[in-house]
This record gives sequence, structure tokens and C-alpha cells, in this order.
Amino acid sequence: MTTVKAEVAKKVKAAVNKVLAEQYGAETLFDPIVVVPRDDGDGEVYLHVYMVFDENTVRTDADRRIRFLGLLAEELGEGFTPEVLTKSYVPKSEWPEFSRSPYVVPC
Repeated sequence: MTTVKAEVAKKVKAAVNKVLAEQYGAETLFDPIVVVPRDDGDGEVYLHVYMVFDENTVRTDADRRIRFLGLLAEELGEGFTPEVLTKSYVPKSEWPEFSRSPYVVPC
């Protein structure tokens, strides 16, 4: 199983919260935010971030979704590039079933 140090996952999650607050407003809630380590099959580890939102109150748009990884990499600094971070926005109504996937195991 691919693992990531807890402090790395915590740093990524905090940065995700900060970037989402900047993009959508501090009052907008994405919960939960789940950071999952993935292995690309060649032994290279990357992180996938699942951001769960209430589709009745949060309107994600293509422009913000496209800019998100760049802003996140900028927030995280050296060593974190868009190539080592991927993301999914998941509507809260789909999260209970989605979260049971064996691929969605948080750090």
C-alpha cells in the first residue's frame, strides 16, 4: 500500500482549505476534504484530493477548477507541482457511495 507521511497530508489539506476559501469565500464549506496517496504503477507516488461540496449551495465552475491545482502548488511551494497532485470535486449527495470505494482511503 502506498503511504504518505501524516504531516504531508496535513499540509496539503490545510493548503486545499486555504485555496478553496480564497476561490469560493471563507463561508463556503467543502467537507470532507480527503487526501489519498496513489501509485502510478511505476512506484511514483502522487496525491489525489477529494473535495466534497454541497451542490445545493456551492457552484463550482470550470475556471476555478482549472486554476485550483496551480494555486495549490503555489501555496504548497517547492516539491509540489500539478503533476504530483490531482483532484476531484464530489457532490455531497454522491459521497456516501463514492467514499466506500477501496481507492478512497485517506492518509
